[in-house]
Amino acid sequence: MLRRIGLAFAGGLLAAAAFPPYHLTFALPFGMAALFRAVSDASPKVTFYLGYLFGVVFFGATLYWLSAIFGPAVIALIGTIAAFPAISVAISAGVSRRLPAAPSWLVFAVVWTGVEYYRSEPFILSFGWMGLGYALAGSAIPARIASLVGSYGLSFMIAAGSAAVVKKRWPLVVASFVGWMGLVYLPFPRTRPRDPMNVRLVQAPGGETATLEVLSKADGLRPEVIVWPEYSFAGDPERNAVRRDEMSSVARDTGAVFVFGAEDQFDLTKRNGYFNTAYVMSPDGTLLGKHVKNHLVHFFADGTKGTDASAIATPIGRLGIAICFDLDYPDVARRAAADDAEVLLVPNMDPESWGPVQHAQHRLTFQMRANETGLWLARADVAGGTSAVAPDGSEVAHVKSADPTALDVTVGRVHEKTWFVRGGWVFGQVCFGATIALFVIALGSAVREAWRRASQRRA
Repeated sequence: MLRRIGLAFAGGLLAAAAFPPYHLTFALPFGMAALFRAVSDASPKVTFYLGYLFGVVFFGATLYWLSAIFGPAVIALIGTIAAFPAISVAISAGVSRRLPAAPSWLVFAVVWTGVEYYRSEPFILSFGWMGLGYALAGSAIPARIASLVGSYGLSFMIAAGSAAVVKKRWPLVVASFVGWMGLVYLPFPRTRPRDPMNVRLVQAPGGETATLEVLSKADGLRPEVIVWPEYSFAGDPERNAVRRDEMSSVARDTGAVFVFGAEDQFDLTKRNGYFNTAYVMSPDGTLLGKHVKNHLVHFFADGTKGTDASAIATPIGRLGIAICFDLDYPDVARRAAADDAEVLLVPNMDPESWGPVQHAQHRLTFQMRANETGLWLARADVAGGTSAVAPDGSEVAHVKSADPTALDVTVGRVHEKTWFVRGGWVFGQVCFGATIALFVIALGSAVREAWRRASQRRA
């Protein structure tokens, strides 16, 4: 038993090492293989506890920065999400015991991916960070896989490959490791902008409107579009004429399409009586459209959620607009791409006080959305997250300080849809459905076996 505990503990550490702040991507399959070896042939009960140990170590070693936001409550948060690896391996163990003909590595991969999808989206505390696939965001070859089946497809690949080699001979293990290293680190031609668009990303804390305006009008690459951060200022540009004129002047003075974050205040008597909104203005100051944040940050006053993710038509093309936490989930970027968005522009807000680890981990979600949709992505942050990402997930530009600044980048307009956008996005849901089906089948087998034994005792 001590050997199993040691493997589960080591597995959590190795899996964590693949993510920021450690950046040792090569360690991920070793961590997953250690977990699979720890739970092999164990009872579902023992497997659950081993999986929970793995989860506590894994999430504790990566999400410790949450303590700066939530204080001691971070213990409860990590304790909650650590249950999902435990549930994954317990279900896998139960299914493998009841369905011995099913390959255990395949069951493990399907269930792990299905539970990861549930944790990331349907679960009430939906939180997809540290999904296995995100460790590969920014790697050129995995980006091509993500454009087919998304982050969940990558998670499936990692889980399946790690489990498949555990009981195999050393030559296969070595060959698999070489293949993994090539998958992660092999150089690949990077994507270059086609049909280029000049974008100015303006970084400064919300409320520093004067600073944002000065930086927007600074010399440099003549921008076709200017993007300000989320919550660029307090106020409603639709209902406040002074604010509307102020914002219109930025668009007119620069001759650029202007994207900025503000509040659409529909009921000032309520705490969340507003929509967290990104407005899009034409170069003449006319309002072209707006996007309301679909995914609100948990435990924060972040307005009332929106539901639409349509692309917005402008003189420079169809713009996909998302706001910060929207891109922690696949759906907003995917729906914008399905509506013929040619580029993704993102008002963002990662405060400096949240720390560099949060910034680095959040960066992975933006890289993954570019991977999945095949679109160029540019985001304007308040304190250091300002960056541009190519469709292969590589960052082509990034601000390296929290100081107010303007970043001029050239991105490409994309006119094709990836297989992920066309239908590959259902992969996680399919694995979740298969997980439920496997659980029901295994449970039914257990009930029948219990009934048979009870009948024999009565006889």
